[in-house]
Amino acid sequence: MLALCVIFAVFTMLFASCSVQKLKTDRSERVLFGTLCSITVYGSPYNSKKTSDALNRVWDEMYALEKRISCRMPDSELYKYNHGEISTLNSDSEYLLSVSLKFKDLTGGSFSPYVAALSELWGIGTDSPRVPSDEEIQESLTRRDLDFGAVGKGYASDIARELLKKEGFSSAVVDFGG
Repeated sequence: MLALCVIFAVFTMLFASCSVQKLKTDRSERVLFGTLCSITVYGSPYNSKKTSDALNRVWDEMYALEKRISCRMPDSELYKYNHGEISTLNSDSEYLLSVSLKFKDLTGGSFSPYVAALSELWGIGTDSPRVPSDEEIQESLTRRDLDFGAVGKGYASDIARELLKKEGFSSAVVDFGG
């Protein structure tokens, strides 16, 4: 009886290992939102060319989003808003502002979306960072320039997830900065 159980167990494991298929994995990386971003899809429903095309469509939308919500790109809508070149926020920025203001309330003001002038003053994300004077810091805090860096990548990740679903992917990892 024991020999029969062992033989059954061996055949069960052998059969199970033959039926397990390795999931196809495709990974794509881009530099966006000031950091290295990656999308890894598992078990792609497409061949390599179609998967690549689908991922490129997602990346195209992420580039377009960055052009709407970046406070550091001179040709972005938010940069133009912060510098008085346009007077209204796009819908993505309006949404991010509402989310940011909720976090500002929840943290008693410790979190704020109005830090673009301060980030710029410190040279964050540039080749020439510096420590500004106390007077410069206080003056920059009076400005109300928006920076969605703290919430923008999460928002972008959510949009990427939805786009991947629409493209037919059911399993993926979206890493936009950790």
